[in-house]
Amino acid sequence: MIKQKKIVHRLIWSYTILLGLFTLIMLTIFFSLFNNQGLELHQEQMKEQGDTIAETIMSEGYLNSNDEEASMHQRMMKGNSHMSGVNNLLSLISKLSTDEIYIVTPQGESLFSSHMMSQKNQNDSLPNAGQNILNLVKMNQTNQLVEINEKDVPYTLGYGVPLTDDSTQLIGSVIVLSRKEHSL
Repeated sequence: MIKQKKIVHRLIWSYTILLGLFTLIMLTIFFSLFNNQGLELHQEQMKEQGDTIAETIMSEGYLNSNDEEASMHQRMMKGNSHMSGVNNLLSLISKLSTDEIYIVTPQGESLFSSHMMSQKNQNDSLPNAGQNILNLVKMNQTNQLVEINEKDVPYTLGYGVPLTDDSTQLIGSVIVLSRKEHSL
């Protein structure tokens, strides 16, 4: 009788340990897949935001000007009523997104940043991570999705979209930086 109780207890402990290990393995697999899916969704959201902003800016002609002597900032700010539409769009996107959005000249001068809409005292210059993405965009003249693995850099993902004129010359870029904790 005592021997049967020991066997029953061993079987119960064995099945409990086996069930616990199986549960841990399944949870590990589930959270791994969940994190990968979340990363893919966030990347797609960043791409959609950047592409939508770039398309709106270029289709509405916010950066186009016949005045060759006007600076990029002057061209961007020309016509306040025309510009209010893009400011409203960018303001809405920056409120809906936790990502930081910058519209910059090819030299990296900020024409717009999501900080302008949300935080008055925040520096709106392009961070080093954004400067690296801008350099890639200038070099390749294509959209760039980049994972940032630098120490002491709070960003983990960045997306850059070139803004080109009719002669395919780079006139600016849209840079979206994410502080999400992901790894590709």
